[in-house]
Amino acid sequence: IFLYGPDGFRLKEKLKGLKTRFINEVDKSGFNLTELEANKMSINDLSKAIGTQSFLASKRMLVVRDLFKARKALQTEVFEYFKEKDLRDKQDDTVVIVVDEKPDKRSGLYKYLSGGKFSQEFGVFDLRGLVQ
Repeated sequence: IFLYGPDGFRLKEKLKGLKTRFINEVDKSGFNLTELEANKMSINDLSKAIGTQSFLASKRMLVVRDLFKARKALQTEVFEYFKEKDLRDKQDDTVVIVVDEKPDKRSGLYKYLSGGKFSQEFGVFDLRGLVQ
C-alpha cells in the first residue's frame, strides 16, 4: 500500500484507520505491527521485517515512513528489493505500507509504488470544492 501526498492530516488519518482495522480484525495484541523510519533503517532491517513470520496472527503489518527522505542509495535498494520480491500488488502474510508526504515523483521507486492498485494520493485539500 502506498499512501502519499502533501495533505499530511488526511494521510495520517488513513494510516491510523488501517492500523486500527488491522489491530481490531487481525492482531488484537499489536505484536505484529512494525513501524520503520526510513532514515534510521537499512535494507537488511526492511528485509528482516518483511520476512518475519507473524506471531499468533494470520498477518503482519509493516509501516515504512518517509522513504523518499532517506538517502538515494537506500531508495534504490528498496526499489530493487520490491521489484525482486514483486511486492507491489501481492497478497501476502505481510502488509507493507509506505507513507510519504513528499515523494520524488521522478524516481523509479515512486513510479513503481504509485502504479500499483493499492496506491492513494492525498492532494492539497481545496475548500472551494465544497461550496456549490
